[in-house]
Amino acid sequence: HEGHSMSESEQAAAEAGEGDAGAGAGVQQRSRRVFVNHADSYVGAALLRTFARAAAAADAEADGAGTDGTSTVTSTGDAEATLALGYELTGTSCGQPQQAPGWNESPVKFEAVPDEPAAVTAACLAADIVVFDISRQWELGKAVVQALQETPFEGEKTFVCISTVMTWQATKPDAEDPELPFAEDDYRRRLAHANFKKHLFAEKYIMRVKKENLHTAVICAGLIYGAGEEVFHYLFKCAWLGTPPALYCIGSGEDYGNNVVPTIHIQDLCNIVKHVAEHFNPEERYLLAVDDGNSTLREIVTAISSNLGTGTVQAVPSEDALTIDGFSQRDLDMLQINLRTEAVAIKDMNLTWVSEAGLVKNIEAITTEYRVVRGLTPIKIVVLGPPASGKTALSALITKHYTIHHLAVKDVIKEILDADPELASQANESRDAETGRIDDELLGRIYSKKLHEWRCLNQGYVMDGFPKTEMQAKGLFQGGEESDEDQSESAEGGAVVDARVMPQFVFCLEASDDFLRQRVINLPEAEVVNTHNTHEGFVRRLGQYHANNVEASGPLHFFDANNVLPIPLDARQPLADLLREIIREVGTPHRYGPTPVEVEAQRREQEIADNEQKAKQEADLKKQREEEGQRREVQERQWRARIEEIRRQEREQLQAQSLPFRQYLMDNVMPTLTAALIELAEVRPADPVDYLAHYLFRAADELQ
Repeated sequence: HEGHSMSESEQAAAEAGEGDAGAGAGVQQRSRRVFVNHADSYVGAALLRTFARAAAAADAEADGAGTDGTSTVTSTGDAEATLALGYELTGTSCGQPQQAPGWNESPVKFEAVPDEPAAVTAACLAADIVVFDISRQWELGKAVVQALQETPFEGEKTFVCISTVMTWQATKPDAEDPELPFAEDDYRRRLAHANFKKHLFAEKYIMRVKKENLHTAVICAGLIYGAGEEVFHYLFKCAWLGTPPALYCIGSGEDYGNNVVPTIHIQDLCNIVKHVAEHFNPEERYLLAVDDGNSTLREIVTAISSNLGTGTVQAVPSEDALTIDGFSQRDLDMLQINLRTEAVAIKDMNLTWVSEAGLVKNIEAITTEYRVVRGLTPIKIVVLGPPASGKTALSALITKHYTIHHLAVKDVIKEILDADPELASQANESRDAETGRIDDELLGRIYSKKLHEWRCLNQGYVMDGFPKTEMQAKGLFQGGEESDEDQSESAEGGAVVDARVMPQFVFCLEASDDFLRQRVINLPEAEVVNTHNTHEGFVRRLGQYHANNVEASGPLHFFDANNVLPIPLDARQPLADLLREIIREVGTPHRYGPTPVEVEAQRREQEIADNEQKAKQEADLKKQREEEGQRREVQERQWRARIEEIRRQEREQLQAQSLPFRQYLMDNVMPTLTAALIELAEVRPADPVDYLAHYLFRAADELQ
């Protein structure tokens, strides 16, 4: 299937290995026990899914459960249910399931085995089929084969070794015809890369096993691609993120990246492994598992960049590539292989290929598969609503939360026209003389160009307040020059919509005209001057919005008719509440976690924010203390003034209260006392005090 992705039925058939010669149709077979090492690795997880889905498809066909043989079992079930499917799956774990997205979604029961020699050997002795990937466990693989050879067991057992073409990397090409590809018949000539000589030793050891009921085979796989990617993952990731803008291609000079890289799709490799395990052929014990691509590294990198990124490539010398965190030494060794190969033995197998023509010719399907498996599908959102409903502020929050691209009308027009002088010239010619607006057809082309850029196709977008009319929506999302796979039939009139850019979610902010009018009235002057937020501008835009959104017309009607249900939002709610509602509808972000550079940037940003917060708190505390001191000083002055006032009032009160008593003394006491003192001065008695007392007593008696 060259140049396009497979349908769901074709993919299920490929994973089930449909078409294998002698698949045993109509033959009752006992349950077979399959062991897979590192079942949560990139290769191991794919092998589990292949065996499990093949068993489920065979069971469904035997029971007449489906007409196309692609049914799968969705629950793990118990051991008896597993036996009915014809396979018992066992294996070890490498403890890094993130390397194999969805590895534990196998539709049948899986029994985990400790990843230690004794347990692995015992599990392999109990298995009918052993599939061992020696790329990272060559020593254990050799030890298991040795144990199987030396230990007696009943019945027949098949040991399938998955190796790598790196055991051929140093093989000398034909002297007369250097372009002649290597085939299985040349396997005795193979020479390994310096870092893969032990893998070559393990291959030779496995091939030399001679035991009547132990069948051994070596499948030498090209660089594996597909699903979530492995050796090519860093290139796919860089292209998806757009950093660096020009994708790395290892090599130097003008002819950099001209080394031929043998490849195989992960599902094609699994189908080959399953076929060899089920239909062992003693004449074909060593097989090359490669597709027909024979593409150069530069062709592969260019294809990835063109279909997933900016379309540009840059050379990076191998010694410099070692400093790039995304490349391991193993990745660099593999990406620099230069080996033209041709798989002969697998051509005779009746296999359903996923990517027989190779990575480059099937790059569109491969990039789609990568996005889906890695959960990197774009999030496409449209936010509509009347003027002053908060579309732009809400769109900015959505953009920040989901790390997607904010498409505001003015920004999109400026960006595209600045980059395209021809389109800018057409826009200037088509502008309305009074309003300065661009006609809908050209505006649709501008937006379409933006939506088909790699950023929006990879991460997605938030379209802020556009399209405004149903005609604009049709011009933007219907038709186009995309392939049939990127189009889907519309519910109205049989028109097709461009599925690559069609939004998945449409949110419409709603509020009464009075609420919106009051919001505009309360806007700060800076947000009104020289903008369309004036009263006249608001009334005009509100009228246009209502005219464009009548009951059976408008952009909301278009989306509804094309199976994208507009979701109403109450514009009166706080933005944080609106964002929470949107997150409930859209779900989690579809993106990679932050890179080390982004983590460091976030750390610095948080540190700056913490420092600013600390400085603000210290400034607030200082200001608070100063204000408290000033208040205390004022209060002390007021208190002293109040005390002084109280004292003054007390003095005045005492003085006022003493006036009657003074007058009494002056009228009744002072005259008698004055006369007594005068007489006392004249008489000069011996005891003046006693004399004065008797005088006063006599005066008192006289008054009575």
